[in-house]
Amino acid sequence: MKLSSLLFAALLECLTLNSQAAEISVGAEVAPLVAWADQCVWLIDCRIEDQGGHSNGYGFRVGLVLPHDDTSKTSLEIGYDKLGSISGSTDYFLNPGCTIFCPGATSNWKHETSIIHVSALGFLPWDDRKEHGAVIAKIGLYSSSTTTEGDYGAGAGAYSRQVSGAGLLLGAGYDLPLAEHLSARAAADIFFKVKVTDPIQSGNTIPETLFKFALGVDYTF
Repeated sequence: MKLSSLLFAALLECLTLNSQAAEISVGAEVAPLVAWADQCVWLIDCRIEDQGGHSNGYGFRVGLVLPHDDTSKTSLEIGYDKLGSISGSTDYFLNPGCTIFCPGATSNWKHETSIIHVSALGFLPWDDRKEHGAVIAKIGLYSSSTTTEGDYGAGAGAYSRQVSGAGLLLGAGYDLPLAEHLSARAAADIFFKVKVTDPIQSGNTIPETLFKFALGVDYTF
């Protein structure tokens, strides 16, 4: 994943340049729900159709908390997400141009994806009391790797293919202090147009929009 290597190098450079003036954080999270929407129009009309579903996963992150005042802060993060797998079946016509008495088959498939991402985060306190936590806004870039395994049905045999992609992510959440260096985080992230293999035409790809809902903790040094 060339993009992920570049993103990782860029964040490491930031860590090196700012380590004397900033704080380092590490975190982990579980994602009890990851929704895969294969039909999505501008986030207004998102549907889970034949090639969507639900999964769960987990992730890790390391961040650079930039110098801040008592009212707000910003952070740069690099993270890794294992977003689990979805599986299903899709009916299709063996002869695409057929209009009557068309023979068909069923393709069985499973998508499994992992993502590396780099993000900029802004933390805006809920009120003047730090213990009440802060609202989080996030924007970043991701690099994905998705493996699809399946078969075409009708005795056509099995296949396996891995595809990579990159795109934009947006997120929002809430950060709640638990102790001096420890905090809890609840967040929702959206990964736009994650590439997966088309289960019917495995030489092509289709875009999935992934919605990740996660709970985690962070420790700041």
